[in-house]
Amino acid sequence: MENPSPGNYALYFDGSSNFIKLADSQALRLSTYTVEVWIKPESTELESGIFGKPGSNFQMWLTENAAISHQFNNSISDHKKISTPDNRIPLNQWTHVAITNNGQRAKIYINGRLETESAVNGTVKVFETPLFVGKNLDNESGNYYNGFMDDLRLWKTERSADEILNNYQRKIRGNEDDLAAWWNFDQPDEAIALDASISHLNGMANNIKYQQFIDSELNFRRPSSGELAFNGDSNNGHAETIENMSFIGKSFTIEFFAKRNQINRNDFIAGQGISDIASGMAIGFRDSNTFTFSFSGDHLNTSKLFTDKNWHHYACVYDHETKKRYIYRDACLMAENFVSDDYRGVGKLWIGGAPMYPGGEFSGRIDNLRIYYHALTREEITLNSSHHLLNSETGLAANYLFNEGYGFQTADAASHALSLVYIDMDQSLSWADGIVLENPPSGKLGLVFESSDNPYVKIENESAFDITESLTLEAWVKPDKSGVLKTIISKGDSAWSLKVNQNNKIEFITAGLSTVTTTGQTALNMGQWYHVAAVWDGSEKIIYINGLEDARSSMVSGQIAQSNFNVFIGGDPSTSGREFSGMIDDIRIWNTSRDAELIQNHFQHTLSDNQPGLIDVFSFNDPNDIITGAYTGYTGTSVNMNQSNFADASDIGLLPVFTENRGIYFDGIDDYIDMGVQIDISQKSFSIEFYARRSTINKEQVLIGQGINADYNRLSIGFLSTNKLVFGFNNSDLVSNTGFTDDNWHHYACVYNHAQKERRIYRDGVLLKSTMIMGPGNTDKTYYGSGRLFLGKSSTESDPYFHGYMDEVRIWDHARSDSEIEFYQNRPLAQQTEGLIALWNFNQPNGASVIDISGNENNGLISADNTTSLRPEGIVFSSPEFTSDMDATPNVNTKGLWIANMQITGVNEVRGNADNPMPSPRAFDLKMILHVDNSGQVRLLRHVTLMKKQISDGWSSVLVTDDTKIPDYTGIIRRDNKLMGMRISSVFFDFDENLNELQLIGGIGFSRAVAGHIVIDEDHPRNPYRHKYHPDHQKGMKIVQDFLLAFDEKPVYVSSEENIMTLTGEFHVTIYGLHKIPIKGEGSFEMERVSLVGELNE
Repeated sequence: MENPSPGNYALYFDGSSNFIKLADSQALRLSTYTVEVWIKPESTELESGIFGKPGSNFQMWLTENAAISHQFNNSISDHKKISTPDNRIPLNQWTHVAITNNGQRAKIYINGRLETESAVNGTVKVFETPLFVGKNLDNESGNYYNGFMDDLRLWKTERSADEILNNYQRKIRGNEDDLAAWWNFDQPDEAIALDASISHLNGMANNIKYQQFIDSELNFRRPSSGELAFNGDSNNGHAETIENMSFIGKSFTIEFFAKRNQINRNDFIAGQGISDIASGMAIGFRDSNTFTFSFSGDHLNTSKLFTDKNWHHYACVYDHETKKRYIYRDACLMAENFVSDDYRGVGKLWIGGAPMYPGGEFSGRIDNLRIYYHALTREEITLNSSHHLLNSETGLAANYLFNEGYGFQTADAASHALSLVYIDMDQSLSWADGIVLENPPSGKLGLVFESSDNPYVKIENESAFDITESLTLEAWVKPDKSGVLKTIISKGDSAWSLKVNQNNKIEFITAGLSTVTTTGQTALNMGQWYHVAAVWDGSEKIIYINGLEDARSSMVSGQIAQSNFNVFIGGDPSTSGREFSGMIDDIRIWNTSRDAELIQNHFQHTLSDNQPGLIDVFSFNDPNDIITGAYTGYTGTSVNMNQSNFADASDIGLLPVFTENRGIYFDGIDDYIDMGVQIDISQKSFSIEFYARRSTINKEQVLIGQGINADYNRLSIGFLSTNKLVFGFNNSDLVSNTGFTDDNWHHYACVYNHAQKERRIYRDGVLLKSTMIMGPGNTDKTYYGSGRLFLGKSSTESDPYFHGYMDEVRIWDHARSDSEIEFYQNRPLAQQTEGLIALWNFNQPNGASVIDISGNENNGLISADNTTSLRPEGIVFSSPEFTSDMDATPNVNTKGLWIANMQITGVNEVRGNADNPMPSPRAFDLKMILHVDNSGQVRLLRHVTLMKKQISDGWSSVLVTDDTKIPDYTGIIRRDNKLMGMRISSVFFDFDENLNELQLIGGIGFSRAVAGHIVIDEDHPRNPYRHKYHPDHQKGMKIVQDFLLAFDEKPVYVSSEENIMTLTGEFHVTIYGLHKIPIKGEGSFEMERVSLVGELNE
């Protein structure tokens, strides 16, 4: 019989003499492996060998009981085996079998499903023995396999269950990275069993004839798609765009990942055009192994040679405005130059070759090739070098992922339909395993809905959204198709839904109510963002647009009906043809009715934690198939959508969490708050801070109480009838020397240091009094109280109740220092600040609950007739927040002298919007001098003198802040033939000249923050009120300057801060005392490290 042509064959084994043998090689010595094969046995009278090596290396046997036995050597047993149950392999029927072993678990799969598994229990041993197929696997006679075999694959990894299930009925390409060998029997040969993989591990065929290659009954599907890459083989093949591309008069960037197979040859990755001057382009490697970004006649080559064969990210950037080219490799700039002539090439863009260089087709892999009509910055390139794109990036013209896995074409993932076609390439081997990138980083994104694709998001847990009593729905929408019904969010018209109707007006549907449909009055403009809200409060349905009422249905009765539909975003679960067209973002679903004030105050702001009645929030900042609610964590699945549906939604520009700035009022008769029994401060250090404003004086009043009426067991913080502040443990009281009778807001702090047996009381950050609690005869008067903590009354007395206002109550698990009390008294705290036991800011606008926003859930319950009326205006913090994401720890890596130049670009108005800085017509500059010592401590300096001193091997720099030590050192600049020190000073940040150094809180470095404040007392000589011509110079006023520097995040290309010489960030400053309201400024800063000296005056 003649040699048949290649085709789709299976190989028949006669059960008496047919087998395949492969000589031992390093590639076959596998301790981790997967073996896959299709078998169709005709007999199981005797146990027969399918595949394996003597020594029980990855052996697969078909037993006489029609089971599969997986045998291996595990250092404990030379024939360790696991087996399927009997009769799992039918006769005369095709069955797929896979065995895997990762050194920990051995498994057997039948038809893609896990059948059995067992622990390995020992080290897998591998022997230098030949490999057999179709006979006794221990190199003995007999045990021949009788039946058909097809598509035998050996992998050098443990294939996962999903990989086996998803690919056992598919072809493979033969160039997979983890594929050791592949015998598909599709190229008949009587002498050689040909390995169809690129490994070419061919075996010797024994007694096999051409007639045993039978047309296979198995019809494999094409190879699967996945994280693949373009695979060039240097044999004149390439891919090219289906249409011409023009870069004339444009900036552009071409970036990609590449992995070479060969070196020392022309290896071009992309190209275009002809050889006329500036009319052709070639990107790739020269035979010298330099990387080139060339316009014909004008080349940019790297000076460095590249000879490794690993994956690297490359970016070629041309800036049309500056006429400059750049080459980046792994986000590092490798070469740059100015072009002599602007690029004017046009034509189809080649991938895997360059039309001007025949024979220079690329040998290797290319992945994630992106083309932009835009000059990317280094920061953008750095981000792209590890992430997929959203496909909505500025200037993106095409994005080729090469994930198809088969055929002669690859799609443009950017949806610009600029596909690539493969020329003179193999439709299987044109793909190979690619690079795995992270999902695009989170940002302010929204979901794009194109109604023709029928896209929607399906939210799970449908019963959680069966809301009948009160309902609020909120969303940001940007519709783009007029005159059609568009669903924003819906649980079906048989329950509730929010839509844009054919007249472009909002429609709020609530089945079960006497008024089912409420329609808005305003027609929405297409292509414009709107915030829409719909509220059902039990008697009225109200629609709001951008925080303002748009429509109202009154005297509505009934309950909203329930449905079994899931919640859909962008679609209607009950019917088709109502798909949204445009963008949606920031869906909020509440089982409570939000009033007009709440809607107005919060629609432009992100939400804080602990929102009563909030079921969940669905924003789309993480481009993923699974949408996870930001509040409760309910999940949804995007349907008929991909990453290109996530687009920039920064136009919404949600502001930080809206601060209600509410307090709590106590009537002095019977109002109080029960904070529960979880506050445990017995026999421990603690601090309690709060703001209070009294409405009654000359009366004993308790603001905070806990414990029982026994010595040292009752905590009482309040005022005596003499108006003196008291911090008592019952028969152990600390009382201020002075009484206070005004009715203004004041900050109070009570601190107990258990280790030192000390108590302290403060008012407005000033220490009033401190004392030891050891009584006469060394009696220990430690606080032993416990039980319920109350605000507004004593824990044991029916009277006295507190009459007045409280706000911002903080309880700490440690004794706060003087500086912490003073620094943080007028500064908001970040939630979950370390050391906080409880934080009650009373900013919930209504309800009987008081939420502990520290994260410790020490929530309180208000006891009063009308809890809503107890929420008046509270205190307003003027100092910038030291947020939890600002790293306030010292940073030794940034030691040295830093000069910061601040630019103030916003100042608050003294009238109108006095709370927030507004853009100033002109910026003004400030200078700050900071020093970081060897421990990371930051100090603000009034001035410093740069000098030097002699050491054994030369000169050493000295930073002098103590002017008395200047004569001890040598100057660094020459003036009038004398060496003098170089003086640096700052006027704006001025404080006591006797100090010259002011310790700050925080650290200098990426994502860190530094803060401090300068106090100029009313009698300070440089206080402006002390000027004799100042109208208030007789009395003066204390001036406080509070400032904060918040540093930018670390760029991804920076590995260490030790060598960083410049830093940037935001600057905030608040000045008290110059005006009746605080003066606030904000802007940016740039810092330069001018010295690495970590100690002063040494």
